[in-house]
Amino acid sequence: LQEEMNSTKLNDYELIYLIKEGNEIALGLMFDKYERYIWSIVLNFYIYNLKAEDLVQQGRLCLYRSIFMYNASLKVSFFRFFTICLKRTLLRELQNNYYKVPLLLKDNTTQYGNNKLPGLSKLLTKEELDLYEHCFVLNYSVREYAKKKNISFYKMKMIYDGLLQKVKENYGL
Repeated sequence: LQEEMNSTKLNDYELIYLIKEGNEIALGLMFDKYERYIWSIVLNFYIYNLKAEDLVQQGRLCLYRSIFMYNASLKVSFFRFFTICLKRTLLRELQNNYYKVPLLLKDNTTQYGNNKLPGLSKLLTKEELDLYEHCFVLNYSVREYAKKKNISFYKMKMIYDGLLQKVKENYGL
């Protein structure tokens, strides 16, 4: 049945109708259809690969909620409706403290030298400064940086979390 449904290339409206009727295969097809799109939006919103999976999971939950909230009489396509819901969800998530410090650290390294965190270089250890340089200025993920330094990801994650904690405590975040 799934192969038959997939081969007929059902549009969003047909899939939503089937999902609301309780068809789990249609739900799976909808998730498959939007998975890459969710990832692309998340990666546009959030360039730090460490937490991207969490945001993608929020995007999947948003897709599920959007399917049941969608009303075709709104004269807006499901794709547009879902995009708006997804972007609002991601913006709300990024306001959470879980993401706020990395965004502030990234914003601290503008090309114009607008330093929003004065004294940061004195606060961090040499190891943390190197991590900061690679992950927030050069856009390495923590995993990539750990591999480059030949250090386990979990040890590097502990250093990363320590850096974030220092910034939170010293800058009142």
